[in-house]
Amino acid sequence: MKPGQHLGTNVMRRRKSVGSSPLQSDLKRLAALAYHRLESSEDFVRSFARFRRIDYPDLDRLQKLYEWLFVPITLWPFNVEGLFRAALKRASAGKRLDKSMALVVDLLPPCQVRKRVALFPSTNTRCSTGITSR
Repeated sequence: MKPGQHLGTNVMRRRKSVGSSPLQSDLKRLAALAYHRLESSEDFVRSFARFRRIDYPDLDRLQKLYEWLFVPITLWPFNVEGLFRAALKRASAGKRLDKSMALVVDLLPPCQVRKRVALFPSTNTRCSTGITSR
């Protein structure tokens, strides 16, 4: 300590830890996936986080696509990210999903993403197809 320096001068205040937001949790989950998923999807995950607060007729379909983003790419039946990006673009422009987009999303099996409690936390994803990945 230097002469004349007060105790605590170099001490930084810590921000109180407030639980992480759903967006931050989703970004962490995306970062944990293979193939640099966070880098390719972060922009529209953030857009969807803002978008889901408004009333939109096809929000259930967008939510279904959003949940599929957290499924390993190797289990995707088609390019889910590309369809989600196009659907979000239409929704942001105030347009509803066209009939073919809506049909493809409706035919997509529902996914349930569960957190696994273990020594090494990871996500365990189960789709209605019965396929489980770790």
